[in-house]
Amino acid sequence: MQSTAAYKQRKREWERFATEDPHFYICTDLPKGNVQAFWQSGEDLVERELAPLMERYRIQLDTALEVGCGLGRLLLPLSRRFKLVLGLDIADRMVRQASSVALLRRRLILSIRSWYFSISMTSGSSRLTSRQ
Repeated sequence: MQSTAAYKQRKREWERFATEDPHFYICTDLPKGNVQAFWQSGEDLVERELAPLMERYRIQLDTALEVGCGLGRLLLPLSRRFKLVLGLDIADRMVRQASSVALLRRRLILSIRSWYFSISMTSGSSRLTSRQ
């Protein structure tokens, strides 16, 4: 399990990424500065990879949860399929930016929160730890 110091370091890093170039840090294989390609890559990923899985496994389209949602690159296209989408991210700045984008695009995302959790698996048991 991550220590408090490691958590704080990780949070600082992602807060810095959110101010420098969040699109690039989230999706490093796209040309730097191409924001339109960033958003389109989320649309494409949902259509190409997630939608077929949702159909194949007959996923109920009630609630979707994305852990590590960043700017909402996947949440926004998912919000057209699910009744409710929830996003969690370690970086407050990412969460604020995701919420702003959702409002601008008139997408109702009930809750995007800055939150961190880790799951520790040891000999058949698990423990969930969260920090807000």
